[in-house]
Amino acid sequence: MKPAGRIGILRMFNVILWALTLFVVVWISKELGFLRHGSLSATETGSKASDTKMPTKTAERVEDLDIREEVLRKKERELGDREILLKEQVRRYEKLIAGLQSRVSDLEKNQSERMEQFMSIFEKMDPKKAARIFDEMNILLSSHILSSMKQDRAAEILSRMSSDRARLVAERFLGKNNKTPKRSLTEE
Repeated sequence: MKPAGRIGILRMFNVILWALTLFVVVWISKELGFLRHGSLSATETGSKASDTKMPTKTAERVEDLDIREEVLRKKERELGDREILLKEQVRRYEKLIAGLQSRVSDLEKNQSERMEQFMSIFEKMDPKKAARIFDEMNILLSSHILSSMKQDRAAEILSRMSSDRARLVAERFLGKNNKTPKRSLTEE
C-alpha cells in the first residue's frame, strides 16, 4: 500500500472515531434525560443539571466515556504524529528517487556516448580486424554497435565474422531472438 493511501485510511479512521463519539454522547444524553423525544430537555425548562439525580450506573457510563474519549484523543495525537513522520519519509524517499533517476539518466547518457565512440572506432578499423573482435565480443554489445554503424560498413564487418556469430548477431539485430529477457550490454 502506498504511503498516501495510509494517510487516507488514517483520516477515515479519525472521522469514524469522531462519529462514534458523537453517537455515544447523544445516546448518553438520552439516557440521562437531557434529550427526550417530544419533550424539552433539562436546560430548556430552566432546571439545572444538578437538580436531576443521576443513577450511579449512568455516572459510571459517563466516567467510562470520559476515559474512552481521552484514549481516543491520545490515539488521535499519535496518528497525527505518525502522519507527520510518514510525510517526512515520503519527502525523503521522493528526493532519493529523484537523485537516483538523475544518476541513471547520467549513466545512460555516458554509456550512449561511449557506444558512439566505439562505433566510430570500429567504423574506421579494417573490417577483417573488427570482425575478429566482434567474434569474441558479447552478442548484445556487438549487435548494438553494428546496428548503430552505417549499413555498408556493418555489412563488411558482418561478412567477415564467423558464420555462427554473424547469425546470432543478425538474429539479435532483426529481433528474432527476443524471447530472452533484456539484459545489460555488458552481460554474456
